[in-house]
Amino acid sequence: MNPTAEKLQKLSADLKDARTDAQIGKIRRELDRLAGQLESELDFRAIVDSSNDGIYVVDRDAVIRYINPAYAKYTKLQPEQVLGKTSMQLVEEGIFSEVATPKVLDSKRTHILMGYVRTVDNQDIYGYCIIRPVLDENGELRYAVVTLYDPDRLRARYSEFNSGDNAVVPPIRVREAGGVDEGGEPVIGSSMELKHTYDIARRVAETDATVLIYGESGVGKEGVADYICARSPRRDKAFVKVNCTAIPPNLLESELFGYERGAFTGANSKGKAGLFELANGGTILLDEIGDLPIDLQAKLLRVLQQRVVLRIGGTTPIKLDVRIIASTNADLQKKIAEHQFREDLYYRLSTIPIHVPPLRDRKEDIPQLVQYYLDFFCQHHHRYIQLSDAHMTVLQRYDWPGNIRQLRNVIEYLVVCADDEYVTSIKPLLKVLGVEGFSTENTICPSLEESMSSYEKSLIIQALSQNGGVRRAAKALGVDPATISRKMKKYNIAPPQKETDG
Repeated sequence: MNPTAEKLQKLSADLKDARTDAQIGKIRRELDRLAGQLESELDFRAIVDSSNDGIYVVDRDAVIRYINPAYAKYTKLQPEQVLGKTSMQLVEEGIFSEVATPKVLDSKRTHILMGYVRTVDNQDIYGYCIIRPVLDENGELRYAVVTLYDPDRLRARYSEFNSGDNAVVPPIRVREAGGVDEGGEPVIGSSMELKHTYDIARRVAETDATVLIYGESGVGKEGVADYICARSPRRDKAFVKVNCTAIPPNLLESELFGYERGAFTGANSKGKAGLFELANGGTILLDEIGDLPIDLQAKLLRVLQQRVVLRIGGTTPIKLDVRIIASTNADLQKKIAEHQFREDLYYRLSTIPIHVPPLRDRKEDIPQLVQYYLDFFCQHHHRYIQLSDAHMTVLQRYDWPGNIRQLRNVIEYLVVCADDEYVTSIKPLLKVLGVEGFSTENTICPSLEESMSSYEKSLIIQALSQNGGVRRAAKALGVDPATISRKMKKYNIAPPQKETDG
């Protein structure tokens, strides 16, 4: 029986023996609390039971207390074969090749390992395991949660993610004016805010409409531009990126529009094609368009309207067939009011405006971003480190004024400066973030309730995204629609953009 249910049963018996009003009141209050806890546990169990990944839970004595259906199906083990046994007993019986749970129970740190589980028909199933500790409010270990991933299924998921509408943006050959180009950051995250951004980007990519991408510095605007270009009919053509702030203003006109020979002192004797010409047939990205000098804005407007460019010193217009994407972190409406940006140019550029949300508005994407950059920089710098749940708590509570660019730099700092397989202290992280006064009491590993809530929220968001509606998400998770609606309200989950349930 569920431990909470056992307590409820015992308290119900105690209620019959209670003699005073004080005793009765105290027991009833505890009954109400446990009833709510049991409902939450049952909801959580129904959701975890629906996971496609194998999950089992051990207590502080390494005794297995729970396995989900996916784990039983994956390993062909029945619950009665493992429940109540310790991990080491299963190693002795030849069911596990090795276990890391004793290390997790002792160190209270997450461990990762590759090993096999022997099925009842003596087949060795290799898996990728992550073992995470769950601590109570006093920092004492209560459980360890083991998630078992099938490497073949992980590869299949990766292939699926890289096909169709979910494809990761492939490397794009570009020429960037005014700096060294490294390409935009990849599309990472599953938040509703980010999904909305890329839904618009995916639709507009198939057209030649002019796009204005706006958002704070470091949010990934260039990544959105890369995404659009990679999905457009022009994806095999030139993609020229122009950083309007990286080129000196007195050179910007000649760089954009080109010049004929002898156009000015110091000009190339053969003349030079401008960046618009180089992008002809393809796409041009005008980054930081809000900082374009006002005199050049009129000339850019003429190029957009007439689709021709005239080199400096030239007399023959050159026809253009180019898709234009602009991006800015400036408030263009404010610049228009201050007469620093042309209103007619703004309306010409913003045929399709796309907003990229700041990281603080989509914090549920932080774990995915952290893991991506952790893997990237560990490979790049030939290091291997893991971050604790305490680090993740700090990373998720920080507001990231520098957005993804700042997060990327912080993760690289931790990888390069780590002196152990684990980052053993959060002090270096607090120092690089400039929040050394951050309360470490709030950065311990989350409690069981926090861990359950976090996982429950992520599963609900995933189900809503994949199924497009509350009723279908509820069916996929094996719970009532009312439960999903209640949990959405509890976790402040935005409803799907379009309900597709019948």
